[in-house]
Amino acid sequence: MKLFNKLYAKILRVLTNSSLNFNSNYKSPLSYIISNEKKSTFFGYHDRTPFSEDGKKLLALSHEEENKQINVGFFSFNNQKKKFLDFKKISSSNCWSTQQGNMLMWDFNDPNDTIIYNNYLNEQFCCEFYKISEAKKIKRLKFPFYSMSPNGRYLSSLNFSILSKNRPGYGYSNKISTVKSCNYLFIYDLIDERKIRYIDKDRLAVFIPKNFDGTVHLNHIVFSPDSEKVVFMQILKSNKKIINVLIYDIKLDKLSIIKNSFLISHYCWKNKNELILTMRDKFLRWRYYTYNIKQSKLIKLKLKIHTDGHPMVNPKNENLVVTDTSYRDKNDKLHLIISDLKKYKVIKSIFHPKEYKFENRCDLHPRWNHHGDIICVDIYHNKQRKMEIINLSE
Repeated sequence: MKLFNKLYAKILRVLTNSSLNFNSNYKSPLSYIISNEKKSTFFGYHDRTPFSEDGKKLLALSHEEENKQINVGFFSFNNQKKKFLDFKKISSSNCWSTQQGNMLMWDFNDPNDTIIYNNYLNEQFCCEFYKISEAKKIKRLKFPFYSMSPNGRYLSSLNFSILSKNRPGYGYSNKISTVKSCNYLFIYDLIDERKIRYIDKDRLAVFIPKNFDGTVHLNHIVFSPDSEKVVFMQILKSNKKIINVLIYDIKLDKLSIIKNSFLISHYCWKNKNELILTMRDKFLRWRYYTYNIKQSKLIKLKLKIHTDGHPMVNPKNENLVVTDTSYRDKNDKLHLIISDLKKYKVIKSIFHPKEYKFENRCDLHPRWNHHGDIICVDIYHNKQRKMEIINLSE
């Protein structure tokens, strides 16, 4: 199996490079790199933005390699230099992962001043709300959250210990997953201050083949733009890998699966009724698809990007997507891509040291700002994790 994985990785690197068209006449957009001095600095996943709504702050995490605790803070935008500068630490966290951080994000109810992140205190996972202008934590809930609904009312959660055990680089290892641990997903109502929906292991078992003997975990919970649904993954691993992508209607308490799909890897919402997916086709090539929830219909896009990526829809234009290449090419580079879902353009290629792999890799995980003209990515620079800001407006 190890030999197969190595061979497959080499093939992916070759395909990543050969499947992309590079325009030699294209001038790369202006960009700059930022970090918290000599500390590793990153944000996390591609399903949320580090930019405040007014564009004045950029959330970030930083840590020293040997330190298990991570710093939570932000960079401030300097109007004179027109750059984000000077990391300011405002809090710290005892639980985080290399790929998703501690789920740091802006509170949609106060997107310029209040942040949310996970922590581990007194042998208990929790999520904390911190108000920057008051320099204090204003709320603590006794569970770790995964995502927040765009209307600011709901939080989602899952078993982060099982996620960490079955998917190194994700979840939190503060609490060890035991035999008695089970998968679940719940929705918490911030107004009513209670869990309003709970999907237990029995409901999830419906999508698991009989006599399955392997591990199961959940991941990638993303709310729809209208806050009425969530999409999430149920990953099954034994002698082969199965990924079920499930859609849960919060109001109707209805759980459904995207059928007739091969291996789905990443996704984002295009609008309240459609998803954009990266998925292998019948020839095992990575392709981009849209999925219409109402029609239960998968449509293969004409984009010939034959490599997996992390898409995020532009907040001002649902037909404009930023994505990347999940695999290093034969030159050890990752590529940043913008697409109108018909054609694409490689806007930047970034070197990734080959010695950093598996849970220590640094995917670009591109994220738009609220105006849709600036992109933030996580990178390795001088063998240390940093953040790069790419300005498309200049």
